[in-house]
Amino acid sequence: MVFNYIADGNKNITQLINLTTGEIANKYDYSPFGQLAKTDENVENVFKFSSECAEKETGLIYYNYRYYNPTTGKWTKRDTVQELGGENLYGFTFGDSINYFDFLGLTSSTYFPGIGNRPQSQLEHSDEEFESDYNDDDKIGVNNCYTYACGFDYSTDPKKGNKPPLNNDGNTNGMLEPGSASRKGSSIDPNSDTWKTACEKLKDGAVSDKRAKRMEEGQTSCPKCWHRVALVITDVKGQDNRDIDYHWYREHSDGSWSHKRGKGKVTDKDASKNKIKNPKKADRDYTENGKYIYRPNYKHFCGYMCAKDEHVK
Repeated sequence: MVFNYIADGNKNITQLINLTTGEIANKYDYSPFGQLAKTDENVENVFKFSSECAEKETGLIYYNYRYYNPTTGKWTKRDTVQELGGENLYGFTFGDSINYFDFLGLTSSTYFPGIGNRPQSQLEHSDEEFESDYNDDDKIGVNNCYTYACGFDYSTDPKKGNKPPLNNDGNTNGMLEPGSASRKGSSIDPNSDTWKTACEKLKDGAVSDKRAKRMEEGQTSCPKCWHRVALVITDVKGQDNRDIDYHWYREHSDGSWSHKRGKGKVTDKDASKNKIKNPKKADRDYTENGKYIYRPNYKHFCGYMCAKDEHVK
């Protein structure tokens, strides 16, 4: 038999539908912090609160990076980014699971990364402006291509104490770079690294941050609940006296791509204002009259990785 999962706005599984008969097989109702308040279960199912895997033996819920205890409303381990995620290292969704959720066990958010509260299939690719919550005033200036592509948000929320993280250079501006969340850094040396070695270091940084994972040789797509991201790079000397600059793109469920350049707006257009169907073939040259300053030419394609998205398992 085949069943379809039905989830609410916070991606909690509320029903299982038998696709053969159309009948409701399971029903679930939850307390604010994930305990089952009502259950009508006729088919064994481990995916319930937050669409994550609940262990029958312990009652703990696995969020990919940490286990959550719905009885206490707390994580069983400390926050992986320590106090950067708030003063309470074991706190779940700032104590407000109605308006916040955490889909990986890493960051609490008020919206699904990159697209607000709408599924990716409903994204409107407007000719005027690509619709994304990352374009909101409180998010656009503290997120960049990396945070957008990998689907996490580090905007400041003073009411909830969600502090932006330290950058590699120690600035609390929220502009995260690969390796800074794990404090390992990407360690790119503009005097010795080539674009190829820089690519590998940036990929290693994203893996150490637990934001993305490498794709196997011959792999062309990501598994369910993951989306592809693409990394490109330039070896032309440019802003801030750097020899190497890089950029990230993210793929959506309909096969389209979008990106966020620094503190700019999210867009699905390339440098020639054409919609991006393939970042490898897209126009990535933002120079003017051959000048790089603040307008790089990302002429080298580093490859694809897989980043976790918000879809129900």
